[in-house]
Amino acid sequence: MVATVWSDNPHADFDHPSLVIPMRLPVLRQQITLLLMIAFAAVASSVLQAGTVTILPMSPKAGEAVTVEYTPQERDADLIAQGSLHAVVYLFTREAENPEAIEIQLKKSSGRWGGSLQLRQDVVYGIIKVGNGHTYDRNGELFWDFLVTSDGTRHVEGANLKAAMARFGQLPAPCRMKEDLREALDYLNTESRLYPKSSVA
Repeated sequence: MVATVWSDNPHADFDHPSLVIPMRLPVLRQQITLLLMIAFAAVASSVLQAGTVTILPMSPKAGEAVTVEYTPQERDADLIAQGSLHAVVYLFTREAENPEAIEIQLKKSSGRWGGSLQLRQDVVYGIIKVGNGHTYDRNGELFWDFLVTSDGTRHVEGANLKAAMARFGQLPAPCRMKEDLREALDYLNTESRLYPKSSVA
């Protein structure tokens, strides 16, 4: 029996004859299962190896001060070896297409590294990574993010829209989050529900 193998790679050449492979289906199923297990292990490893970022408050209000705390894991020894860490916070407004990058110097205290910044009133969304200028913890390309609220609970207009854009994987390379179309659509639906008159969502 002949099985046709389709690639998830958007750049794949689907007309290439090597994609038509004579193979028994049970063998094909075993190989696909093995590939899926390897891919899952790689993703799980990258997430488990990341440090932990805590954002306080968890749902910051517009114009509020935000504290970023980073707790490294054992595998982050090289990251903190220089004894100096900073967080890069990419701040998004409703109007601007690209974010503004703000660097926060982090100070070590009781095994954690922390620093703060003051949000501008027009900031709606933020993405965070932590590093030493050469190496960065990007949380397995998921980064860490926060959505700005008006009262500590309700997200401001544009917050969910920017979170959706991030998950489409189309941001500038320094803050490009791993693509997750399902989450992106969830954020778009939330934006439409909260702000039905928004023409963008």
